[in-house]
Amino acid sequence: MRGPFFVLLFISLCACTCLGSEPRQLRLKVTSRDIDWGPHAHRRLLLRNSSIPLHGAVKEFGYFFANVYLGSPARKFSVIVDTGSTMTYIPCAECGSSCGPNHWGGSFDPRTSNTSERIGCNSPKCICGSPQCGCTANTCTYTRSYAEHSSSSGLLVQDVMHLHDGSPPVPITFGCETRETGEIYWQTADGLLGMGRSPASVLNQLVAADQVANTFSLCLGSVRGDGALILGDAGIPAGVDMQYTSLITSSSHPYYYNVELEGVGVGGRMLSVDQAEYSSRGYGTVLDSGTTFSYFPRRVYKAFIQAVTEASLGAGLEKTTGPDSSVSDICFEGAPEFADAVGLSAVFPSLELEFAGGVRLTLHPLNYLFVHTFGTGKYCVGIFDNGNSGTLLGGIVFRNVLVHYDVSSDRVGFGLTECAALGSDIRPPCSIFDPKNLEAAATSGDCALTDSGNAKSTGPLDDGSISGTEEVRAADSPTVGADDAVSWRSTAAALLPSLTLALFGLGLMAVIGVVGAVVLLRRRAEGVWGEDDTSGRSADTSGWRWTQGWQPRRWFGARDASGEALPLHGTSKQRSSHNAPTLPVILEAASSGELPRAVPLAVLGPSQD
Repeated sequence: MRGPFFVLLFISLCACTCLGSEPRQLRLKVTSRDIDWGPHAHRRLLLRNSSIPLHGAVKEFGYFFANVYLGSPARKFSVIVDTGSTMTYIPCAECGSSCGPNHWGGSFDPRTSNTSERIGCNSPKCICGSPQCGCTANTCTYTRSYAEHSSSSGLLVQDVMHLHDGSPPVPITFGCETRETGEIYWQTADGLLGMGRSPASVLNQLVAADQVANTFSLCLGSVRGDGALILGDAGIPAGVDMQYTSLITSSSHPYYYNVELEGVGVGGRMLSVDQAEYSSRGYGTVLDSGTTFSYFPRRVYKAFIQAVTEASLGAGLEKTTGPDSSVSDICFEGAPEFADAVGLSAVFPSLELEFAGGVRLTLHPLNYLFVHTFGTGKYCVGIFDNGNSGTLLGGIVFRNVLVHYDVSSDRVGFGLTECAALGSDIRPPCSIFDPKNLEAAATSGDCALTDSGNAKSTGPLDDGSISGTEEVRAADSPTVGADDAVSWRSTAAALLPSLTLALFGLGLMAVIGVVGAVVLLRRRAEGVWGEDDTSGRSADTSGWRWTQGWQPRRWFGARDASGEALPLHGTSKQRSSHNAPTLPVILEAASSGELPRAVPLAVLGPSQD
């Protein structure tokens, strides 16, 4: 009799919880802590001066993402900034259940946009990079597959894109997804912003339209995340000492940003590895912001792990098992709890990277470590064995490193800086989606962005943006950040149905509880279940196993020619079960958990794009 009782109790609890948590149309405004407003009296309407802040870190998502606005009227979408991909894509309305249920921005419907156009197979805009475009029913199509066994496919459309700063609309060709698989299906980011070396990438489309110079910078924040993506020749921030190495072009991998890595050091001592090992495949070292971790060729990896282990054990740490028993992670325990970069440097060695041209980059332990999921003071190495393949440097290595992709000069620069601070010094967004607002925005710039595409006059502290934990909590509401002037009557009217259903669920639970108590008392009085009965068995959990699906992908952010930046969001560890993905909390100060676990690129190579 206990079984039915607990089943009914469970059902009532679920009913109460689900009915009471329906999406609410509660409009709210959260001032972003990532934006330093300052006395900006004017905003020029040139894309060269546009800016989008970045948000995120290597701890919550496995990627960094930026907000862009597409279509007319414009709709906001969160896209992963990826230097290892050439395509930009978001879910299409016709994708339906073939696209994931967790995307923040929903889907894009070309039929509702006044400026949308499908790309035909014979159009000069039918460009996809690698692999090449396909053709279905005279419509240009694309397919992308990634190292973690996820994929995206769909059709190509052209529409206008607005960067998150009041910039004018710019025609962009991008993918409208009709199918997603793997982690792309389950991720919360809507899509991907391809920044690779191809005419199909957003950067090259902007360059071809004479909107920005052929250069950009990417700065990814540390544990707390955030940062900036700078589009165009904005110059280097004051105080950042840049070192430049040459970009190399590979005939086998022409779409990647490749450099020559000549050596790796641990704790100031270079590894005794032949320089040729770093580029065993002949295409140099790939810089891929879309891959969370980094990968060394096997001989380099073994020497690196040995050096890190010897230094860490010598500092008093002990080896421990990793968070996933199916993976042989290299982990240590005994480090200071909640340590920062300086604290970890007392027990973990530094990482040195030497590039061609005499460039030497000395990095903190946090540039190769991720937090162990269970317990405190535990860290695991976020650099993995890439077998006989080459070297790939992912997002974890470039935390708090400004990477300047000076494509026009065939070089890449590196400079240590606080990326979160760089991202916070960005002008607030301003909507010019309505043509009537163009003149007003040019002279005052005091307006806020709404998801519906309408501009709203605001004061200097009303940016209408969302950041931090508040963004996650409000993500399900399409009107979040649109209008904070909500009357009590409208709020109460919106909440009344949910409150009524919640009270009904509580009442049902109380009734079932009373009935269950009576039944249990009767059973006990009959001697069926008494205090001396020890025949009960504990739940058998032998057939159960906790399953964690890690999302090892996609970092990003953005900025343009005059020094303004595009905002990034997210951090590097999205934990999600394939059956019940969880919505991560952005920028939670004491967030625990592991970075995403990527599929070794020795098997599949870099993201196949």
